[in-house]
Amino acid sequence: LRVWSLTTGDCLHVLRGHTGDVYCLQFDGRRVVSGSRDGSLRVWDPFSGACLHVLSGHTDYILGVRLDNTRILSCSSDNSLRVWSLDAGVCLQVLRGHTDSVWCLQADGDTLV
Repeated sequence: LRVWSLTTGDCLHVLRGHTGDVYCLQFDGRRVVSGSRDGSLRVWDPFSGACLHVLSGHTDYILGVRLDNTRILSCSSDNSLRVWSLDAGVCLQVLRGHTDSVWCLQADGDTLV
């Protein structure tokens, strides 16, 4: 995963750590959250290139991620969605009930679809 300057075209940082393809990411202007085929999410500081958290718990590919001020929301081919604390890097909830992979998600306030 790379951070690029759109002004100069220069690569500013290479974010290393995932051991599988990166399938999704979200950038809020301060942090990047990436989800990978390796089943993990990583929280990055795009300005220093530092990995702030490695989020483990999904048992298959991460297919989608959303980021808000306090939470990370993720979905996976393990048929679940997870809610994570952005600051602490811990899982707050596991949402089960889907019978197949969950490819995307969207949230509005406290409602997750």
